[in-house]
Parts: sequence; structure tokens; C-alpha cells
Amino acid sequence: MAYKKFKYNNKERTYTIDQLKDKVLYFINYRMRSKKEVFDKLQKLNTLPEDSTLIVDELEELGLINDEKFIEFFVREFFEIKKLGLSRVNLELRRLGFDSVLIQDSVQQYILQEEYSPEDEALELIEQKYRTNLPEDHKIIAFLGRRGFSYSIANNALSIHKKKKEE
Repeated sequence: MAYKKFKYNNKERTYTIDQLKDKVLYFINYRMRSKKEVFDKLQKLNTLPEDSTLIVDELEELGLINDEKFIEFFVREFFEIKKLGLSRVNLELRRLGFDSVLIQDSVQQYILQEEYSPEDEALELIEQKYRTNLPEDHKIIAFLGRRGFSYSIANNALSIHKKKKEE
């Protein structure tokens, strides 16, 4: 069975199931993908839902798609590399199509394993971004809020940073 793709310069392209699999393999080879991302990619290629399910199930059996490993990887990346707060991590993982129960379990597991402290992370961000001069408090709190830290955590980190600067 062949599928139509978007028109490009008034030309229609069609794909067989094997070609769709190749496209999805290339797609997941770039970086780890969630099941939802693969479904969305297949939907953009105008694939029938039953064929999308068939392809995704086959990739799961091969171990190429694993939502548990994917969410574990991204929780670690969001906290350690991107230095995001708890609410922003939850938002990003929901955007990637994960169930809220799975998100909460993964985040709690990470917090317990790594002894994550949001105040320390917020303080580190303040020290990183504002090494030389400190702007008004509301700008720092807004910056931390955009990163996903609550107001109380941002305010506590800011007061700790000010105390350190005074010493």
C-alpha cells in the first residue's frame, strides 16, 4: 500500500510501508523518540492509523522505541543539562506526550536518586547568569519562573545569593 505525502513543487510523493519504516528509523536515529512523536511523524506522512500502530509496535518489539528509557533520559537532561525547574520539566514531558502518572513517577525517582534540590539549582543558575551585576529582584524571579521554579524557591535562592554577596 502506498501513501501520499505533501505536495512539493506540485509533485506528490508516495511511500510504501518499507519506505515509511526507513523514514521513521532515520527519524529515531537522530535522537531518542517517544511513541507519540513517532505516531505524529507517521501522521504527517499521511499513514493510516492501523499501519502506524503496526510500525510502532514493530519498533517497540525491536527495542528502538522505549518510553520508560526515553522519559528517564529526558528527566535527567532537563534537570542536569538544561537546569529546568520541576514545573517546566512536567510541562515539557507532557508536551512530548507522556501520561502524568508516568511523569510523576519518573520525576520522583530522579529526585530521590540524585538528591535533587531545587533551591541549589536555582542558586546555581543565578550565580551562572548574574556573575557581575545583579538586576532588580523581579527580573531574577521572572527568569527563574520561566525556567520552571516556583516563586518561593526563586525568592529563597535570591535571598541566599544576596547573603553570599554581602559576605
